Amino acid sequence: MPTTFDIGSHDLRDRPAALAEGLARLPVALDVSAVGPTGEYGFTTATEHFGSIFLASCRGWGAEVHRDHRHVARDHERTLLLSLATSGIAEYRQEATTIQLAAGGLVQYCSTIPFAATLNNVARHTLMIPYTAVDLPGHLIEARAGQLVDTTTPLGRIVTRYLRDLGAHGIYLPPADRLALETPTLDLLRALLLTASAPTSRARDPLHATLGIRMQDYLRVHLREPDLNIGRVATAHGVSERYAYLVLAQQGISLGDWLRSERLRGAARELLANPDATIATVSAMWAFPDHANFTRAFRRAVGMSPREYRVRNATDSGLVAPTAG
Repeated sequence: MPTTFDIGSHDLRDRPAALAEGLARLPVALDVSAVGPTGEYGFTTATEHFGSIFLASCRGWGAEVHRDHRHVARDHERTLLLSLATSGIAEYRQEATTIQLAAGGLVQYCSTIPFAATLNNVARHTLMIPYTAVDLPGHLIEARAGQLVDTTTPLGRIVTRYLRDLGAHGIYLPPADRLALETPTLDLLRALLLTASAPTSRARDPLHATLGIRMQDYLRVHLREPDLNIGRVATAHGVSERYAYLVLAQQGISLGDWLRSERLRGAARELLANPDATIATVSAMWAFPDHANFTRAFRRAVGMSPREYRVRNATDSGLVAPTAG
């Protein structure tokens, strides 16, 4: 589960120390201060790692997040920051550039140049990534510091949707799944940065090479949603349904079988982790159309009903995992 912080949960006298402790967990040193005349502000975060990538989902009002020359001058790991606004309007300032970031907008900035962001009832997802992980020249990253990323291009739309899902859903994935997202995320962002600087084959290659992985990641993130189908997968990745089927087949995935198998595995874990949940509740949680459909599919895969599985494994350490079929 992500690490959370809410300045409003602390007494006024304790807030400076609590804020300092919360900010100390970030890989990039920042300060937060009030911008209104009353000195009141709100600031909450949920943070998690995806390998070398640090993601912070933040909500703020009446606050300014800033990094000044003192922080920049200190020896630190040079870091790229990308912020996607999901609601509200934020003002970003880096060097002589000032931009307004509205919902759906994506801004690129960096730790090597002072910056400030004013949050007026803003929700955003911010990625912090070391230059070494981005694997691009520092001058290329810094050339577009403080500028909006074009999200109207096909690649821009893909990245925006991906980052929105990453911040809203991916942050709650198990550690192994989050680590698996590191490489495709870096490849996507590298392609975006290269395309913004100059369209090249180097930008296109990682986008194509990671399409199958990104589709699998999308399926895992949305696995519990009943309307997940090939149409959604294709639309989310800017390809036709036929091509989406082809890419998944190259990954050894038959979509219907894969969804059923993964949902059964998840439901089996749920049966044991939440013994008070009814079979119908577990069925709905894992996107099965009804109790009867779930029970039939479970029996075919495991050889026993969900209820029998729960009773047997409550006292038996030899768990029986559902299989595809």
